[in-house]
Amino acid sequence: MGMPKFEENWKEAFVGAESEVPDAVWSRIEFDLVMAESKGTRSKLVFYRRLAAGIAVFAVALASYVTYHTVSDQSSAQLALEKTLPSHSELKTDSPTHALDNTQPHESNTEQIPDLNASANSSASSSGHMAASQPASVLASHSSLAAEAADSKQSMNFRRSILTSSLPSIPSPDAQIKSMEFYQPNFPRRLPAMPSYFMTSNKKSSKSETLWASIGMGGGSYDPGSVQTTGPAALLVDDPTSLSSQQPQSSQESIGSAYSIGAQIGTMLTRRLVLQTGLAYMVQRIDYTSNYSNLASNNKLSASVAEYVAPGQNVAYVSPYEVRSSNEYVSVPLQLGYRIIERKFGLQVNTGVATDVFIKNTLRDKSGQTEKFTQTAGEDSPYRNVNFTGLAGLELSHKIGNSYRLALTPSLRYAFNSILKDDATLAYNPLVLEVGMKFKYIFN
Repeated sequence: MGMPKFEENWKEAFVGAESEVPDAVWSRIEFDLVMAESKGTRSKLVFYRRLAAGIAVFAVALASYVTYHTVSDQSSAQLALEKTLPSHSELKTDSPTHALDNTQPHESNTEQIPDLNASANSSASSSGHMAASQPASVLASHSSLAAEAADSKQSMNFRRSILTSSLPSIPSPDAQIKSMEFYQPNFPRRLPAMPSYFMTSNKKSSKSETLWASIGMGGGSYDPGSVQTTGPAALLVDDPTSLSSQQPQSSQESIGSAYSIGAQIGTMLTRRLVLQTGLAYMVQRIDYTSNYSNLASNNKLSASVAEYVAPGQNVAYVSPYEVRSSNEYVSVPLQLGYRIIERKFGLQVNTGVATDVFIKNTLRDKSGQTEKFTQTAGEDSPYRNVNFTGLAGLELSHKIGNSYRLALTPSLRYAFNSILKDDATLAYNPLVLEVGMKFKYIFN
């Protein structure tokens, strides 16, 4: 009861929404259906062609056999008739008087008359009764020969009627080869009133993923790779209680932390080669232990580390404290990828470069004794405004439905140049090992 109502609702919803479809579309659909059906009938067509050819060969052989035996029987009967006709025609007589005529050209009569004459001459000396009875015996002999000739003629006519009669027709096999005619469906030129979901084809799922967009985040370890390039700078100590022998010191942790968040878009260049780019926000953090602070003109102290040491800088020595240094960047990556596995489970290798634009550096005293210090990009900053970084990584993904993928992305980032300017006392070439998660949407 529910299904008819459902169909009626759909029909009502699509009332007046019909649209004319071009004839070229229907012709293409009919052509595809005909081609799909013809693929299944080719093997049957070959079989029936061979079967028809075999039937035709058999019919020709059978007709040849029947014709040969018919002609052979007719030839044998004709030869037998030709051998029989002369002997019987010579025995044919019209009257007893004609049978006794010595001038008749028949061989049977000429043979019989000399025999009779010979018997008459040999019995000339016998009695008159035997002479009188001789013509009656000759007539009886000729009458018997005439009767045999009539019987032979009747038998010959019977055989001739049999030979000349038409032979019964033998039904020959009629091998009719019917050509295969492809079925051509006739579709109505109107869209059916049914949900569009049921009208879609499953062929879309087999297409390759040519365009997609993704969002992701990740985190990992940050190794600054610091190297001292020059000796310690001469600093002005503005604290009368401090000893002139004291030196500013800031020891850096060996490993820090990094995290990023961003969006990407990608497309297929070839069947397996991928091009992708996007935009990401990155933060790289590392901790220091410092024994001095910057002294501002208003006598306020702010956290300081070795990156900001410069000649003529006013510093104040304090008890050692922990400082967290955070660098913020906007990164624009450009990567090429190669798809090793492209199925429900996917494996891809990525490599490329990224342009990292420096935003700011923030120094924060964890103990709260000194104020936070922030330095943005510019001439006064010890950090370069733009850095170039090499990228390498993997992408292990799992397809969810037809339009989504969830991927795990371990990656490596290495700075080609120092993130500090050339006149800095240190050189940093950071190395970041990161593991991220990426959620992709595929445009079908």
